[in-house]
Amino acid sequence: MQAGRIVLALAGAAHEGGSSYLFLVTAVVLILDRSLSMPMNDFFYPARARAIELIEDLSQPGCPDHLHALITLGSRARVTDPADLPDLEWDVEYGSNLDEALRLAMARFCGDPGRIILISDLVASAHTGPDGEPVFSTPPTPETLDRTMEAIRLCAEEPISVEAWRYYTIGREDRDNSGVIAEGILASGGTVQDVPIDSPGHFPPWTAEEAQEIVAEAQQRGVRGYIHVRGPREADP
Repeated sequence: MQAGRIVLALAGAAHEGGSSYLFLVTAVVLILDRSLSMPMNDFFYPARARAIELIEDLSQPGCPDHLHALITLGSRARVTDPADLPDLEWDVEYGSNLDEALRLAMARFCGDPGRIILISDLVASAHTGPDGEPVFSTPPTPETLDRTMEAIRLCAEEPISVEAWRYYTIGREDRDNSGVIAEGILASGGTVQDVPIDSPGHFPPWTAEEAQEIVAEAQQRGVRGYIHVRGPREADP
């Protein structure tokens, strides 16, 4: 079945006069963030439950929209079988590649209009480099932000609406670049639903040596990346 918005014509026996009527069905791609920042902030399991709930809503009789694809993201984005979602766990993936996830979602619509539902903390810390490999950094680099904002603008041009559920720790609403990305979604005609989580998170106060070990592990997974050490998380604004 072709993605996007499909016009269905039905013989309306219940319609006055027995004439036909039209309604629109919109394809939906749901994106779930399973990168390391989600479990470290206690976001992942509430976010996964939200994704399951939204997919169930889309499958209800009479719902005008349908789930076209589920995409999960870490340092890379990949299409995931929705049947696997209840048992899906987070992965130790350094980097949240919103750029690649949004572009993969756009490709699923084949140029037709549609909806993207994005469930994430909206912290973009990775993008796909010219060689097709993910590039990770924390704090995120300007290039990662630029690539992600470009993907958001391209969605609006299709037109594809982006509806974000942004998970955040109370008191740290605009961590890293999440506030800028939320503003970009709103400026492009999308929506952002904030979901506050009351949790201190589990971020360690990385030393320079520990940071390099993290980078080495990420590189073993095929991710190019680097970390700027800023001191203990408790000192962050």
